Amino acid sequence: MLNKKIVLQISSLVLLIILSVVITILYLNGKAGGKNVSVKKRDTSILTENEISGKAVDMSEFIQNEYFKDIGRLKPFFLRSGHNKWTEAEVKKYWIEPDKIIGNILKKENEQRIRKLLQ
Repeated sequence: MLNKKIVLQISSLVLLIILSVVITILYLNGKAGGKNVSVKKRDTSILTENEISGKAVDMSEFIQNEYFKDIGRLKPFFLRSGHNKWTEAEVKKYWIEPDKIIGNILKKENEQRIRKLLQ
């Protein structure tokens, strides 16, 4: 009785090891096989201005629907009415002095330049 249990456990362990080895070999084989496949890289060369202008298409060459002919002349359609006057509370909440914005930008840019200089 004891021998049957030991034989069953050992055979299960051997089967598990063999299965693990097979899976590992298949995985590594698939991984190595991917390295040999050559992928065609797209051309990343930059077109010159003459090449671009030669391929340019004018908008008048497209067939246009009658509805869209005047679309450039239409005014925007707002879903809500505009805001004509601001209350003092709104001004205090949202207003930022332009000098502060410009000063912060200049300060950050100068700090970056100083860091570059000191590196």
